[in-house]
Amino acid sequence: AKRREHALRESEERFRLIFENNGDAIIFARPDGHIESANPAACRLTGYSEDELRQLGREGIIDIHHPRLNSALEERLRTGRFCGELRCRHKSGRIFAAELTSTYFIDSAGKTRTVSQLRDITERQNAVRALRESHAALSSVLDTTRDGFWHLDARGQLIDVNPAYCTLSGYTRSELLGMHIGK
Repeated sequence: AKRREHALRESEERFRLIFENNGDAIIFARPDGHIESANPAACRLTGYSEDELRQLGREGIIDIHHPRLNSALEERLRTGRFCGELRCRHKSGRIFAAELTSTYFIDSAGKTRTVSQLRDITERQNAVRALRESHAALSSVLDTTRDGFWHLDARGQLIDVNPAYCTLSGYTRSELLGMHIGK
C-alpha cells in the first residue's frame, strides 16, 4: 500500500511539474467551455490570471467569430480531437493566431473533460507572409529579365526555369522541367 501511495505521489508530482513548467499553454476545461484550470503559460499567453480564465471560459479567450470555431468544436466532438489554427484574444484586446490541439477525455469520476494546448503562431505567420512576398518579388524579377535562369534539384534535374531561359534554349517550360542537365 505504501509503495502504491509513493508511486501515486511521484506521478502527481511529475504531472504538476509538467503542467506548471510547460512552455505551451495548457487548459483543462469542460466540453461547454468552462475552464477548470490553466497553467502559468496559459496565463502569460492570454494576459489573464487563472481565476480570470475560470470566470471567462472559452468565450473569453477564443475569438468566437472565427469562421473555423464551430467546425473545430464539431470535429473535436466527432473524433475526440481537434488540431488546427484559431484566433485568440489577449486581455489587452489584441487578437492573435494560435495553434490549438484539443482533446476529449473521461476523468476518473467518469466526467467528460477537455485538455487544450495553445501556442501563439503570430511570428510564424509573419515569417510565412514575408517569405511569400519575397518569393513573389523574386518571381516578378525573374519573369521579366532577359537573362535565362534555372533551378536544379540535387540530382541535376531542372525544377524551374524562367521565360527567358525557355526562349534562349528553344524549349517550352514543360519540356524543360525534369530534364537532366547535370551540375
